[in-house]
Amino acid sequence: MFDLPILLVDDEPQVRSFVKTVLLRQGFRVVEADDGLAAFSLIQDFHGRFSLVVSDIGVPHLDGAALSRWVKQHFPSVPVLLLSGGADPLDYMEGNAFLPEPFCAAQLIDAVRTLLSTS
Repeated sequence: MFDLPILLVDDEPQVRSFVKTVLLRQGFRVVEADDGLAAFSLIQDFHGRFSLVVSDIGVPHLDGAALSRWVKQHFPSVPVLLLSGGADPLDYMEGNAFLPEPFCAAQLIDAVRTLLSTS
């Protein structure tokens, strides 16, 4: 249904599984990473060919905010959705969308569709 996959970055297996399941049920393809360095490698391997990056802010090795800045610099057409249960969104917005945890499936899908429709 969708040409390019979504890159999902989260170090918490339960959150990653929930987000992946919701996205798959909506017809999206999903590529997963459990930390920022793995995500960085995947972005390079895919030459930035993702429709969207969904990343928790607090992932190890390269946090979501730093990963987002790198994506924006090298692949400015790829939108980023940052997730966090404890961070202040004002510290991380920098042109990114933010979805506070906990969130439900409908909130996630709304955020994803909004970002994809404006990119």
